Amino acid sequence: MLKASAHFVLVGAGLAIGAMLGALAAPTMIGPRGALGPSVLHAASPAGAVVAAVGVLIVALVLGCIVGRLRNTAVGLFVAASAPLGLAWNLADARELALSGSILPIIIEQVVWFFLILGLALLIFRVSGGFRDVLPTPEGERPHPLLSGDALRSGACGLIMVPAVMLLARSMDKGQALGVAFTGAMVAGLAGRLVAPNVQPILVTATPILGGAVAYAIGWFQLGSTDMTDALVSGTIPPALRVMPPDYVAGALAGSAIGFGWAKSFLHGDQPRSQEGVPAKAPSGVVIRSPAATDRTERAAT
Repeated sequence: MLKASAHFVLVGAGLAIGAMLGALAAPTMIGPRGALGPSVLHAASPAGAVVAAVGVLIVALVLGCIVGRLRNTAVGLFVAASAPLGLAWNLADARELALSGSILPIIIEQVVWFFLILGLALLIFRVSGGFRDVLPTPEGERPHPLLSGDALRSGACGLIMVPAVMLLARSMDKGQALGVAFTGAMVAGLAGRLVAPNVQPILVTATPILGGAVAYAIGWFQLGSTDMTDALVSGTIPPALRVMPPDYVAGALAGSAIGFGWAKSFLHGDQPRSQEGVPAKAPSGVVIRSPAATDRTERAAT
């Protein structure tokens, strides 16, 4: 009981601190019209906005590493999402983009965010120790988390974000934009773990953001020669342009963390033991551990 209480206090405090500090960075991103902008590069003073965004990432990294080290990697990623969430929640939505900005800057910003979050995820995984239930391949190899074929297959699942946005982004409201980003990343994290269970899922933590960049390019093409302001007035802004870059960042970290946890129930459910107590090998090549081994890992993770 005491251990569970300490867990909730740690996670709750981390979420609150991250959200509060992330929100403090929002005023640096005032747009040219004098209102809060939708992204970093649409700020009237991009240099100050970049410094503030880096500060948000530092907060996310520190919180993610501390919580990940004390609890586990997935919880660390989830708590790290609180800082960009505090920023995203206080920024403008796609309406402000239509009134004061262009689409190219958010594509560029999205790609930059991808590399930054990839680096952040790599550090959190390294400090936290990664997922203990990621087993070697049947040949005893441990694929590289970024450059191996397994990593690339896992990372490619981040492109699930594209159809998720196209199908789910029905309005420009901030709550729905964050929900869409979270949902897309959650499904991507689940799929990434299932298709490549023998690699640490670092890449798929960040690739949903890259999927957002692809969605922006599709939305830009769909918009064609129509001006964004005209599309706003007529209500025809493409769904792919309704989620802003900070929304994707917060959604990618929080959603992938939940997806990884969800995948655990599929990968390590109750399975029969093979002969002589050796972990059985699934037809797909996925190593399936015995229930006893799974129980030991569960206790170690908690």
